[in-house]
This record gives sequence, C-alpha cells and structure tokens, in this order.
Amino acid sequence: MKNSKWLALLLVFVLVSALMPSALAADYVEPFTDVSVGQYYAEPVSWAVAEEITNGVSKTEFAPNKTCTRAEIVTFLYRYYHLAEPGYVLMNIPYADFYAAEGTSDVDAVTSATLNKTRTAGLAGGSYHKDPKGTDISGVVYPVYVADMKLLDGLKGVKDTDTVTITVTNRGQTTETTFTGKDTLFENEDYAYYKLSEAPNAYKTMTKSADGKLSFSAVNAAAKKVDMTAELTYGGHHTDVTYKVTCDALPQSGITVNGVVITANGTQYALRHVYEIWRVTELGWNWDQLDGNGLSGKTITNITYYITNAEGEYEVLTCDVKDTLKRKPAEITASFVDANTIALTGVPADAQNFKVTVRDQVGRGQTATVFADSVAVQDGKVVLTTPAVEGKNYVLTFTSDNYGDSSVTIPFGTVE
Repeated sequence: MKNSKWLALLLVFVLVSALMPSALAADYVEPFTDVSVGQYYAEPVSWAVAEEITNGVSKTEFAPNKTCTRAEIVTFLYRYYHLAEPGYVLMNIPYADFYAAEGTSDVDAVTSATLNKTRTAGLAGGSYHKDPKGTDISGVVYPVYVADMKLLDGLKGVKDTDTVTITVTNRGQTTETTFTGKDTLFENEDYAYYKLSEAPNAYKTMTKSADGKLSFSAVNAAAKKVDMTAELTYGGHHTDVTYKVTCDALPQSGITVNGVVITANGTQYALRHVYEIWRVTELGWNWDQLDGNGLSGKTITNITYYITNAEGEYEVLTCDVKDTLKRKPAEITASFVDANTIALTGVPADAQNFKVTVRDQVGRGQTATVFADSVAVQDGKVVLTTPAVEGKNYVLTFTSDNYGDSSVTIPFGTVE
C-alpha cells in the first residue's frame, strides 16, 4: 500500500512535468539536499516548487520517497489545474491608463465635434472609440500581456467572427467600411480585447488590483533613438500651435501611430489622436491644452512615438530636440478711431517685432483686400495704407517673434 502511494506521487509529478508548458520548465537549481541534479524527477520538482504546487517538507528537504496521502495527491492536482493561464491580447486601453506608465496620466478621452473623423480609421488609426456615434476618442489599441487570462473575466472578448460596419461622410463623400475580428476593437468598449495566438514583439503588462481596477506597465520595448527635426508654426487650420515632425522612420503611409509623448521643461505631455496627432507627423494643440497654456514659452526637449510599423511590429522611437515655443498670445482689443486709424490695447510691452495686418472679412472663395500689411504699431495705433469702408468687418492679425499669432475681428460703422 505504501508503495502504491509513493508511486502515486511520482505519477503526479510525471503527469505534471509532461503537461507543463515548455516555457515554464527550468533547470533544477538544488534548493533541496535530497534532490540532486541528474535525477529523473529533479526538473519536475523544481517546476512544481516554482509553481507552488508543493514546497517539500522543509526549506532544505523535499522527501521524494515520502509516502503520499490521498489528501496530498488531491491537493497537488487541485493546485495544478488552478495554475494561472498566461496569454497575450490586443486591448482597448483608455488614454489615462495607457500613458500613466509612460510618464504622464494627465490625459483623458477626447470629446469630439468632428464625429466622422473620429470614426475614420485613416485619421484615427491606432485609437478606438466606445461611442458608435463617434462623440469621443477613448484611447489606444495595444498588445497586453496577462499573467492569468482569468483576470479578463467580465471584460468583452472580441472574436474573429465579429463585425462592425461604420458609415462616415467626409467632405461630401460617404464611405462604408466593415471591420472584422480584431479590427472591430476600433469601435468597441474600454478594455475590450482580442486574444493573440502569438506573443507580440512589444507589449504592456496588465495587473488587476483587489478592487478590480486595471493598470498597465510601460511598454517593454527599448526606445530606439532616431533622427527627427520639427518645426513650430502658429495659427494653423486645426490648432493654434502646429508641430510638424520630419523623420525617415515615420513615413506618411504604412505605419500606425499608437501614441506620442513630448517632454517640455522636464514634464511629459501625452497627445491624442485627431485632437493633437494628425497624419503621423503633424502634431498640434490649442493654447488652452496640455498644461492649460499650450506650453507657452516652454522648450520641447524630446519627442517619443509609439508606432506599429509596416511589418506589424511595435516600436518606440525617440529623439532629443530643442524647440522653444512662443508665448501664449495676449488678449488684444481693437477699435476704429477713424477710417485710417485703429487703436489697440493689451499689446505686451515685451513683444518683439510686433506687426499687424488688416484685411476685410469676405466669404469663402473670395479674395480679401489688404488695408495694412504687416505694419508696426505707433503710439498704440495702426495706420491703414488704404482707408476702411464703412459697413464692413475687418480682421486684424497680430504676429511677433516671441508671442503666438492671434487675430480679432472688428466692425467699421454699422454692419448689416
């Protein structure tokens, strides 16, 4: 009887060692004085201890020939069948969760008035939105390592048979796109996931707290130093500040931008798709974004991109730069003194090379008339080179070397 019990223990370890994943098997390192390297059960013993199926009878003794009770055998089998099942998934990670381990968590979903752009993969690729109407851009789609797939219980799993059809109208052209399988994450809920059959080359590691809150590590891939240059311009079509990046490793097609972090004056700032990331290399923001002042007067010292390259591999590209932003524009008011003169208030005393251009306000497709072309301010006034016409609105554009561009529209006389 004792023999059969001893054999049962061996059968347990033989079964476990035969079934255990090869990735978890390890060479025996001799923590026990009664289990030597080379014995046929040495590696199964090492694995079983590492997986907390059994800990031997003491820190130094395993007792491989000890008689095993039925209760002990049941306990070993129970612990084995309840081992964690690790795996990899592609997951919808909210912006704050994605960026938290990359240096900044002061970022949230974007409320978007451009509902079609939010739902257009060519513009918002790498992101996802949870509202089918496209009212927001919610976060980033990125690979995640999960130490135990049971941690995903309660979250939505996406299958290969899933489909989502999105219809959008951009510039008068309506297109219908059907997404299948993992691509349906593009329009799906927070933390929705798709199981990956292979380990990705880069990923974040997910953990789950006792209260069920999920958190994510930094991307495990080493950042690759690349050459980048960037140009700051102001008063753009999409944003007050435009930051145009030039980099051979960032082609306009074939890659997906998962995220971007810029560092200014030692603080990291996370950027979001469509709102602050456009067409791979065009970054931008308004003066009320990022630090609340559009990084007014600060110096950008680093740009880091999180991308999926043309081969489907995940990369982190980084470059040190030195680009100092102009200061946030001052609030300048203007009013006509007469047809030839406009009075200004609020012009900063330290504004360098401050100039004003005045045009009449015209409709789309019409050409405006210039009434003053980049003229200096004299005694708080702008003198027009051509007299203004009553009953029209005029647009004043202010530029300087150290303040961002701004504009104001004022009437001359009564405008119907």
